[in-house]
Amino acid sequence: MTEQPRHLSFRPEINGLRAVAVILVIVFHLDKAWMPFGYVGVDIFFVISGFLITRIILEKQRNGEFKFGDFIARRIKRILPALFIVLLVCSIASILILSSEEYRYYFRSLRYASAQASNFFFLGHSGYFDLASKFNVLLHTWSLGVEEQFYLVWPLLLILVSRLSIPRSIFYAFVITSSFGAMWHFKNAESMQYFFMFYARAWEFAIGALLAAGVLRSSTSKLTNEVIGGMSILCISLPLFFASSTAQFELLYLLLTCIGVAGIIYSSLNHQTLIAKALSCKGLLYIGALSYSLYLWHWPVIVFYNYISEFYHASKGISAPESLTTIGVIIVLAVTWTLSAATYTHIEKRYRASKASNKHTFMIGAICIICFMGLAKLGQAQAKESWRLISFSNEINLNNFDIDVPRSFDSEVVTEDILLTGDSHSEHFAPMVEAWSTEQNVTSKLLSKGGTPPLLIYNQFHEFLSYRQKAHLDRVKAYILDHPEIKHVFLAANHCDYQNKPLYEKALADTVRFLIEQDKGVCIIGQAPPLSGNGIRFLEPTHLMNWVFPRTIDLETLLSFDPQLLSAQLTPMRHIMIRLQEIEPTLQLWHPEDHLSGGLQKGIPCYSDRGHLNLHGSLYLAPYFEYRLKEKP
Repeated sequence: MTEQPRHLSFRPEINGLRAVAVILVIVFHLDKAWMPFGYVGVDIFFVISGFLITRIILEKQRNGEFKFGDFIARRIKRILPALFIVLLVCSIASILILSSEEYRYYFRSLRYASAQASNFFFLGHSGYFDLASKFNVLLHTWSLGVEEQFYLVWPLLLILVSRLSIPRSIFYAFVITSSFGAMWHFKNAESMQYFFMFYARAWEFAIGALLAAGVLRSSTSKLTNEVIGGMSILCISLPLFFASSTAQFELLYLLLTCIGVAGIIYSSLNHQTLIAKALSCKGLLYIGALSYSLYLWHWPVIVFYNYISEFYHASKGISAPESLTTIGVIIVLAVTWTLSAATYTHIEKRYRASKASNKHTFMIGAICIICFMGLAKLGQAQAKESWRLISFSNEINLNNFDIDVPRSFDSEVVTEDILLTGDSHSEHFAPMVEAWSTEQNVTSKLLSKGGTPPLLIYNQFHEFLSYRQKAHLDRVKAYILDHPEIKHVFLAANHCDYQNKPLYEKALADTVRFLIEQDKGVCIIGQAPPLSGNGIRFLEPTHLMNWVFPRTIDLETLLSFDPQLLSAQLTPMRHIMIRLQEIEPTLQLWHPEDHLSGGLQKGIPCYSDRGHLNLHGSLYLAPYFEYRLKEKP
């Protein structure tokens, strides 16, 4: 039997590259400080996929054997069984462990993850690098959505190129340049489309595809290939030490990494170079074989471990560590490896070799997706049900304290005297302002966007705002200018997040001045004092978590303030507000911390999480809110 060329036979160094990719991602997720650019492991996967999938498609096309249905069926067998097992286990764990906020978010994301469209969901609801992503169990499935979209679109494009006789070099050059240009554009526009969307990632797949298509003639010189392999390792290694998600030249580092991956594949097309041999060692081959299962399991294991750890520490009235401890890392890696090995052996290998027909494969896949979507729909409605959560009190239903206020620009209110605007903290003050407004016989409206300070004149602060945040602020400003019936504007925010950033005070001063110039009365509402710990989780623990980690201290202590911490967090903004009032004497100030002695008032919790008031807390403050309507410019 004649030996196949290396580019058509099994490529062990590819499995080694997979191992490197998944190791980088896992290290990054364990602690970003260890490998700030480790998330590039996903991009390595994309280049590898582009090479392997294009090689399969073109080989089938040359032999006249390519069928789109067969191709998609093989992808389904390869990807969905392991994914569905992970989704099932994560759903059960979420029911047993997560409190209502994280639980509800999980089941919202489940609907998209099961349909391989997580990237669309997280584009609109989460940033990959946000602190809020810490408990997003399915955040990592965004890349599976990108891969699946590649599997659907790429074969059709290759068929079109073949039938229209478009030169391959022109096609691949167009895809690489246009897609990379799109990523560059969205990155500069501060839109997360650059990260989550297939059209901004297609160039990475296309770089791998370029090699599979033979557009670049492979070198037959062993020395040349060794040099290319060595330089390629440098291309991958250097960014790992110098780049991060905040690096000024992040996309150039990313391009360098993808070129490095392509260089390793290219240099070993005809020869097994030293780099290829190193990547083909048994340890890396084993990890590479498990790479898909490792990728699926590692992030949920980290999330649930962090959540349980935080809950345990909250039960003792102390704060959880900011990062994983050494023991935590060992536990996470051990559980991840155990689950991954079992999934690879009993699920991946079994179903990949399944002889099921395309019809049965599509039907079973569709049924599973529909079932998970149904579970997601049902799960969202069960967030605070008594069968899952321990009630705070038999008389008090915490579900009744959720704040649900309209934030849209369209309003049913004919005359809006007062506009409340800011981030999510303005939202939790909305019931307070509405109750006060009713008492004063005026009307009010809320325009808020999470994580967005109320800086209508943000020139001094623009580098800290995303494209979407700026668009929202511009729209609020335009709304105020277009509605002269608005006589007063209230500004509220989680000031702790912004007060130490350069020029926040200047931008806030510019905003106040702008509003006063528009003949508006202005009030800055201070920040609600944050709780000292994570005891808020014990307002609604699941039955399991309550049994495993029973609360050991009283609720009033759990929902208390730390005076020292409170002073350090709130004093800087109080000074800023006083200085602004000295500049603009008509500016009015109100400090909610002057009226809250703790997170439990009249025996009822006032908070929905560590920093946000619930409906009871907001209405509790209404009688204390002070603003003199007659005093406006």
